[in-house]
Amino acid sequence: MSKIDGGALKDGERLPSELELCQTYSVSRTTIRHALQELASSGYLIRKVGDGTYVDVTNRVSYGDSACSFTEDMARNGKRAGSHVLSYERRAYRAEKDERRIGEALSLRPGDEYHHFVRLRTGNDVPIALSHTSLPYDLFPELGPNNFGESLYEYAKARYELDLERSHITKIVTAVMPDRQQRSQLKIGAEPLLKVAHPTYLKDGRPFEYTETYYVGSRFAILYRY
Repeated sequence: MSKIDGGALKDGERLPSELELCQTYSVSRTTIRHALQELASSGYLIRKVGDGTYVDVTNRVSYGDSACSFTEDMARNGKRAGSHVLSYERRAYRAEKDERRIGEALSLRPGDEYHHFVRLRTGNDVPIALSHTSLPYDLFPELGPNNFGESLYEYAKARYELDLERSHITKIVTAVMPDRQQRSQLKIGAEPLLKVAHPTYLKDGRPFEYTETYYVGSRFAILYRY
């Protein structure tokens, strides 16, 4: 880590192999693997299967006062966005305690249907966040888990000609600890996540989505401008 912080290892530079690191530091392969995993979890490295380990210290920044999509946030930071659907459900709203925030945000009545899906969001193949997104079914009757590509916003605009209100948005940001499943999905240890919850609306005032996104705190920052 000292070589990364000191600039001896540059962003994007490929590290020597595990065997070479073992020989350089006279330690076991288990020790090297543990150290690399810790640095990757802390946002210093990217480990690419079949390719190698690379320095990655570029901070991804989201502008918290606008409704930019994750894909746009990554593009502004020079990163390639990725999206992998982990689960999808078509639900009927039951107004139970754990889903009332969704019903309030989407103006749902008991029995109204909505889409709910969880996506793993990546930047240059590095896990950045988990997004839990709910959308009114009547806005997207043909929506499924595999037909909107990387950007839901672009899909809504192209497929349904929906215009989003993107100038200002109210976000609630809290720090939470990941559970075991989140640690596995994000490939991290016991480090805090930034939970960002917000609704998004169309320009005509209709609710478009409600999303709760869990960002890896060491890999992402949120900038508010005043």
